[in-house]
Amino acid sequence: MKNFYIFIFLLFLMSGCSQTIYPNHKLEDSLNKVLEKDNLVDFNLKTFAKFNWDKAYIIAPYTTVDQIEKKLGFKYNGSARMDSADHANLLVFIDNNTVVQIAEVSREFGDIYTDNKEEYIKAENPIVKIKRH
Repeated sequence: MKNFYIFIFLLFLMSGCSQTIYPNHKLEDSLNKVLEKDNLVDFNLKTFAKFNWDKAYIIAPYTTVDQIEKKLGFKYNGSARMDSADHANLLVFIDNNTVVQIAEVSREFGDIYTDNKEEYIKAENPIVKIKRH
């Protein structure tokens, strides 16, 4: 009986742990196709991110998990790591202070950025700019 209670306790603890968020490949493919268009200088992120989110952060290459968590203000539970990557920028979508989606956006055709002073993209103003190489 004691083992049963230990099992239930451990199960309870594990259910409270945050779930790892993996890249949304469908979103990545859509965004990367947009970046391939040479004449495009910006785009509306809401056109592609059709799920609930209130802000999104653009994480640059070589950013450590500690730096991501400092920027977000809470624990980062995404599977993608940028600390040794230079091939992509990482979009981290937040809803109610929780990571809900992540997407690696290729840097092959340019870098994405925002002019927003808060350093994140607001869902109510989801314009992302493209800086061509």
